[in-house]
Amino acid sequence: RCTTPHVMETTIMDSFVRLMENVIADKGMILASCQAILDEIMATDEMDQKIAKLQDQATGLAQRIRALLSQNAREAGNQSAFQEEYDPLASQYEALKKKIEVIQREKASKASRAKRIRIFMGMLKEQEECLEFDPVLFVAFVDKVVVSGQKKEAVLTFILRDGSEQRIELPNSGR
Repeated sequence: RCTTPHVMETTIMDSFVRLMENVIADKGMILASCQAILDEIMATDEMDQKIAKLQDQATGLAQRIRALLSQNAREAGNQSAFQEEYDPLASQYEALKKKIEVIQREKASKASRAKRIRIFMGMLKEQEECLEFDPVLFVAFVDKVVVSGQKKEAVLTFILRDGSEQRIELPNSGR
């Protein structure tokens, strides 16, 4: 571990330059990997089909609920019998809505991740070299940095915006 924030900042900046040299050297492989990840992320046909099926079921339940409400409004009947029929339908409808929302959130999360990967890929395609620390490049490529280990075994793990992790052993590392 570095003892002062300035030393840690300098260490992270120097490590980032080393990291970018490695990333640029492996640019073709990384871009191909990113494209494969993008293709997988954007394959949402199964999710779309699931959403459509659930929405059809929800529409059917909504129609049954409306018909039940309409019948109850027209005819004076036993309210406890009405409630016994209405409550399960309403519960099923709410459960379907929640399932649809979960899948839609998953889909939105995938779209967000895909956007980050596309930005990462665009920046990487343009990057030819990294001779010194560039804060704009750092923000574009790095999601977070995790520091682990002790002085002689310290490691920085850069979590990149494409989701990959790159480990850099610190220069004073004993390994």
